Amino acid sequence: MNSNLFRMYIASSQGKEAIALFEKDMDRAEELTTAIYTRFRVSAHNPAEIGRLVDRWLDIFIHYGFGEWENEEKALWDDFILLTTKQQKREFAGSIHLISCALYHISEHFKPLLLPNDFPRIQRSCDILGIELPPIPHTDNYGNYLYYYYDICTAFKKFQQANNLTDAEFCACLYDFAPNFLNDEQPQETDLPSPTNIWLTGASKYDVEEIERGGLKESVWACNERTRKGDIIIIYAVSPNSFLYAIGRAKTDGYFNPFNYYHCCAVFTGGMHLPHIPFKELKQHPYISQIPIFKKNLQGINGVELSPRDYAEIVALIRGHGCTDPLPELLHIANCDMPEVHNEKDVEESILIPFLTQVGYTSDDYTRQLVQQFGRNEKGIPDFVFFPHELMRHNHNAPFLIEAKYDMRQSAIERDKAFRQAFSYADKLRCSLFAVCDKERFTLYAMPRNGAPSIDNPVFVDYWANILTNEEVFIRIKKLVGRDAVKDLGTM
Repeated sequence: MNSNLFRMYIASSQGKEAIALFEKDMDRAEELTTAIYTRFRVSAHNPAEIGRLVDRWLDIFIHYGFGEWENEEKALWDDFILLTTKQQKREFAGSIHLISCALYHISEHFKPLLLPNDFPRIQRSCDILGIELPPIPHTDNYGNYLYYYYDICTAFKKFQQANNLTDAEFCACLYDFAPNFLNDEQPQETDLPSPTNIWLTGASKYDVEEIERGGLKESVWACNERTRKGDIIIIYAVSPNSFLYAIGRAKTDGYFNPFNYYHCCAVFTGGMHLPHIPFKELKQHPYISQIPIFKKNLQGINGVELSPRDYAEIVALIRGHGCTDPLPELLHIANCDMPEVHNEKDVEESILIPFLTQVGYTSDDYTRQLVQQFGRNEKGIPDFVFFPHELMRHNHNAPFLIEAKYDMRQSAIERDKAFRQAFSYADKLRCSLFAVCDKERFTLYAMPRNGAPSIDNPVFVDYWANILTNEEVFIRIKKLVGRDAVKDLGTM
């Protein structure tokens, strides 16, 4: 964190206003929470209703004994989690924005965890401030996500004490100061890559009500972890509606949110209403009725993958109901004989290095597994560092680096971890560009002058099969990361 900038911030009217919202006051918890939710647009729900819910949680935690004994928060939190059922744990993890705001007013340890549908934004703010969050657990035990919240607060408290901040100053720093440095420029729908996958997800009657309030244009939606930016998402309105409802695109890759009722999410955008084809007709269709998810009567609908043939049959049925609007079309990648790979080393040797040769590099232009000193007792080893310049032993600058992985499709957590690892290396090496690739895709990011890049806003992303067979795409990426382009970049 830039302490000079932050001192200027807390002296400003903006800073004073934000700090005042986060002052601790049990008697004004409802009023302050309402004001926080109004200012930071934390939720689509009525901020006044949120304030009332936080006040109700405050009463519950006072009854549990929070605030009565100093340094006993961990034991009380453990007891609270142990006394809840599995379903309650899931609901409480999904309500952490309410629970955390209540706990904040009566405890020295807990901090508000706002933005429940956009945990990656909190992570990015922490990246900017230098707060190292604990790794996200990947488990079906929802109690572990409540324990994870406690560990997040421990990381917050460590940063707060190191920078001599009050509770209110820390919260203003995280939610109002740090976001000034986020690169929030999002791609327009026309800039999305062509879709390569089709996903089916379900909408409850409450989801449908939210869509009708404007959520069809853009909203956070339950999805599959393997969702990729640009993919097609079909929404089916479940009982009591029970009909095909809408179709749109994924504006982001699927990401894992530990504090959402449905952990795997993506931003749905550019939606359009479909003819309301009822479940009865879908079950009578000779092909659609045999699709496994329809054979199971749509049980477990959220994030189910459909095949290109499945999609073609559904589109034909939609057209038969009079829909003439343009519907998303799949990317038809040219026939590319991609090498067979089984691990990360294969990706490097069989895909990445041949590509680097094609865009002008020789083995003398990059260093593999470069040891870089990050702290007194910490070292990093980026996979490929281009044109490194040694400042002192284990301390370099470089314009560009690439982190190679085997397969990041299966886990949003692994994809996020790879991005953060590459960003951390790029930050220490003062790179202008960094990339993450696996056996399927190559994704390139630019390092902003201030702050941290967004995982959802790369400079370039595409499938290797398309990069290596589409001349226009290949020329574009060569202009970005070819030898001549990178040689001229320099460092940040």
